[in-house]
Amino acid sequence: MSFLEWFLESDNPGPVGKLEVDVPEPDDEQPPKKWMIWLAIILGIVLGEVSLMWVFNDWPFLNISQILFRLGGLSLYVLTSYRLSARPDYSNLGLLGGVVDNPFRSSDNFNRWLVYLHVLLVPGKFMAYSLVMGWFLFQSIYKRPNR
Repeated sequence: MSFLEWFLESDNPGPVGKLEVDVPEPDDEQPPKKWMIWLAIILGIVLGEVSLMWVFNDWPFLNISQILFRLGGLSLYVLTSYRLSARPDYSNLGLLGGVVDNPFRSSDNFNRWLVYLHVLLVPGKFMAYSLVMGWFLFQSIYKRPNR
């Protein structure tokens, strides 16, 4: 943070986004389209497969502790990305639409980090949503009839 940011931001702070935990789903008037749901499930499955390929890479040369450590890290990443939501304020990302850092504001740096965090969490969100939606689809398909 430069001296100009520290000195000038205190008088007129810019809008800053939020980092939230367990954000409720928005109440949209229109439910998502079926093709969007299936695309999210397929994309999450593909990302999950790529992640599992990373976990089991060098399979014969890995100890069980290394595999469990990688699986634990992957599970922690998916759980964290499912629970965290980074919501930056896109009106305060810097100059030229976020391309250039604003030398007079430090709040745009925080918003820029929220954008980076949001991009980092998106693959984990797809994996988590595909697991959740797959579980609901599995329950609805293989539901036992009431006796």
